Amino acid sequence: EYMGEKVLTSMSDLAAVVSRLEAVATRLEKVAGGSGGSGGHSASSHAAEDVPASVAAYDELLHSSLAPMLAAARALGDDDLTKQVAHVEAAFKHQRHFLLVASKSKQPAATALPKLLKPTQDEIMQVDAGAKRGDFFNHMKGLADGVNCLGWVTITPAPVPFITETCGSFLFYGNKILREFKGKDEKHVEFVNATKNLITNLGDFVKEHHRAGLTWNPNGGDALAFSAAPAAPAAPSAGAPPPPPPAAGGPPPPPPAGPPAPAAAAPDPSALFSAINQGNVTSGLKKVTDDMKTHKNPSLRAGAVVPGTVAKESSAPAPAAAPAAAKPPRKQLEGTKWWIENIKGDSDIVLAETNPKQSIFISNLTDSVVKVSGKVNQITLDKCSKTGVVFDSVVSSVEVVNSNRIQLQCTGFMPSLNVDKVNDIKIYLNPNCMDVSITNSLVSDLNIYTPGATPDDDLVEHFIPYQFQTKFVNGAPVTEPVRHE
Repeated sequence: EYMGEKVLTSMSDLAAVVSRLEAVATRLEKVAGGSGGSGGHSASSHAAEDVPASVAAYDELLHSSLAPMLAAARALGDDDLTKQVAHVEAAFKHQRHFLLVASKSKQPAATALPKLLKPTQDEIMQVDAGAKRGDFFNHMKGLADGVNCLGWVTITPAPVPFITETCGSFLFYGNKILREFKGKDEKHVEFVNATKNLITNLGDFVKEHHRAGLTWNPNGGDALAFSAAPAAPAAPSAGAPPPPPPAAGGPPPPPPAGPPAPAAAAPDPSALFSAINQGNVTSGLKKVTDDMKTHKNPSLRAGAVVPGTVAKESSAPAPAAAPAAAKPPRKQLEGTKWWIENIKGDSDIVLAETNPKQSIFISNLTDSVVKVSGKVNQITLDKCSKTGVVFDSVVSSVEVVNSNRIQLQCTGFMPSLNVDKVNDIKIYLNPNCMDVSITNSLVSDLNIYTPGATPDDDLVEHFIPYQFQTKFVNGAPVTEPVRHE
């Protein structure tokens, strides 16, 4: 502290203060603009007065929580991450417009809701597509999972737990960032904390203004009409001069373009369901008489075509779409990262020359086995099937995501193992890595094998539960693994 005032030391704190000052200045300008002039409010001040308290609170969330997260992400200096957070910013702003629509409109039909949510959903999909492998993969993957918190608008009657769950999804990757950079580069720590605060504060906003789900205005207008109003094209200026007449002797001007051809109507399934509901759905079928049956009319057996039917000319089959080109196998060291990708049916993939600064990324392997000698920093498996990995020691962690039928065997030491979205994984530990910390999410059939009491004993198999049962005891939820005995 200096002169009784706390010194701002982090970029996120500074960005939050600047954002608050900008918000106050904007509101003062609107008030000043509305008080000037003769009789009545200006359009801008009228719009400001029409903003309900819930939308104003969301504006405060954008200034106090979103802005610091954006500043912390951009301070890391990665171009791909900067592009990704731009889509995060756009998604939050689209949701702000959606909340304004909800505050002014009646609840629309279920078929209209996707149209209202499409701008937000498009940006969320861009955030997910922007998660690229590289030095900032955990940052971008965490954002891709965390931005799904904006889906709370579709959750009833309790959207807050959904936001809490998405915060946990972000922290799955955020904790990896903290383990890697805490005490080394505080910019990464600020990014994690700012993103966590953004999601948490969104949950507080929803708890206060939309606790039981998104609130609509029962006395409002049509949501689609209100949502489309800001996007309507501006009318041409009244003072715009008409186009000059054609030069004498020149060709006549082209006729005005006709109205666009109406789009082909999509097939309506309601007629099909209506017919089914009538009960007698076979009434319109043509009756097959005896003379059309081969076992009643022997003359039909001599011909290949039933009389009265005309064989349709077979049209030329449409050319089949060309299959996606298979990516070439890859086993390559780039800097300090080994890339092992796109290999099938190779049970002897060996990395013999490694060091503790190197990490290994294994992707898109099928029916293969990888053997890693020596100590490495980290091992990651992604999109692998029926793949085994045998390794000595790991400094940081081993991660397995989006895979099926995986086997891991550690012959040395590993401090942590993270498993996410994996079906059927077997883990073989040795006495040196019994202190490993295992985190699993969306995993089925997770079995761990540990040494027996003596070297001659068989391995001991441990089944890790993946089904849970929750009961309320004295008003509080109690969750326990489901036991099949």
